Amino acid sequence: MTRATPAHGTGHDASALEGLAGDAATALAAIRRVKNQVIGNRAQKLAYVRQGVVPRVVRLLAAPHSGETRVQAAAALASLGYRSLEGAAQVMASRGVEALLQVLPCGDAKVTVAACRALKMLFQVLSRRACRSPRDRTPSALVTHPTLTRSRPSRPCSR
Repeated sequence: MTRATPAHGTGHDASALEGLAGDAATALAAIRRVKNQVIGNRAQKLAYVRQGVVPRVVRLLAAPHSGETRVQAAAALASLGYRSLEGAAQVMASRGVEALLQVLPCGDAKVTVAACRALKMLFQVLSRRACRSPRDRTPSALVTHPTLTRSRPSRPCSR
């Protein structure tokens, strides 16, 4: 397997960024590559976040892709936001929380579990940053997020 070289000066794989807009197989490979590169690597995570990968991943999660693509997209969002306030904020700003909530009832257990894990990881990051005291464990940024404060029917996702 040929490994793409990191983009000069960015520390991450530029082909992964391009691949996120490709066909289904290319997008799946790209999202896996992004996810695997950011796990445990803060520099890679920040480089991808700053290059605008989060909105692309949110679009993959929200689009009617295969369950595996959605699982990988949810895992990538979790990894991009985990232990990174900048990453978590970008997920929120890109409507990633809304996309994660919308895929919960899709009927694919793996997608639902991946979305729940991603929401949990984002909640952990935001709760650590947003809490005003040890007693207040509800992150105001998440609780007041428009997705959670309005009620509307969810749309089913494709399998």
